[in-house]
Amino acid sequence: MPQYTFDKKNGARLKNQESPLQPGVYLQPADSVETAPPSFDPLTHEAVWSDENNSWTVQEKYTGPYASREEEEANRPALLTDADLSSMSAMDYLRNRRDVLLEETDVFATISIDGPSMPTSVRTYRQALRDLPSNVSNPQLVLTSDRTNVELTNVTWPNVPQEVLDRR
Repeated sequence: MPQYTFDKKNGARLKNQESPLQPGVYLQPADSVETAPPSFDPLTHEAVWSDENNSWTVQEKYTGPYASREEEEANRPALLTDADLSSMSAMDYLRNRRDVLLEETDVFATISIDGPSMPTSVRTYRQALRDLPSNVSNPQLVLTSDRTNVELTNVTWPNVPQEVLDRR
């Protein structure tokens, strides 16, 4: 057995440890193979061993926001279809979005009970949000260009006051 093996996950060379009970016999680390990977640039690529094919595959190193390509794939949002879009209610979506914005300003209502009064700009903004569903005649949902979400059209949202922006 050679004194070196290669990590199945990245093709890195591993030094085998000599057996403490049998000098001259080297122990092979777990998840390693004796077959050397093809040459590759370890700064930009990695070699991955396939137990099914008993061969190496050289691929570009993953540098995304997740721990691995597999985790990124698992967290990638599903693509929406036109059928998904037609099953959604634009008015319900509008109300849900409006409720999220109202909840964001609830802290001002809580503060005004025990402390200073709510700023006029926040009071006006909250009222405009509450009035929003009745002021919108024809909201429509459209798919975003990447087909992972929807957007409302034909809706004019009230301007967010600076006090609310400062708390975000």
